Amino acid sequence: KTQVLGCSVLALMASRGGDFSPYVVEYGAVEAVRHAMAAHQPEEGVQEQACWTLVQIAEALPSSLASPSFAAALSTVEEAAALHPDCAGVQHNAQSLWELAR
Repeated sequence: KTQVLGCSVLALMASRGGDFSPYVVEYGAVEAVRHAMAAHQPEEGVQEQACWTLVQIAEALPSSLASPSFAAALSTVEEAAALHPDCAGVQHNAQSLWELAR
C-alpha cells in the first residue's frame, strides 16, 4: 500500500537523514502522516506504520513534539489506538509515542 510505504520513507528520512532530518518536519511529514491515518482509519497496517513513523520523527527531532501539527497527530494516534485495540503494533507504537511526548 502506498500509504505504508510513504510513511516508511518519511521515518527513514527522519531517523537516518542526518542534516536532512529537520527538513522532514519542516516540509510537512507530520501532517502527511496524520492525513494518511485519517484517510485510512480502518487499515491496521497504515495505522501501525504511521504511528511508528511518528515515533521515529519524535526520536530524531524531539523539538517537533512541541509543534501544533504533532499535537494534532497525537490526537489521531489516540483515535487509532481506540479503533485498533487488538493490533499489538498500533498499541505498542502509540504507547512509545505517548512516552516520548511526556
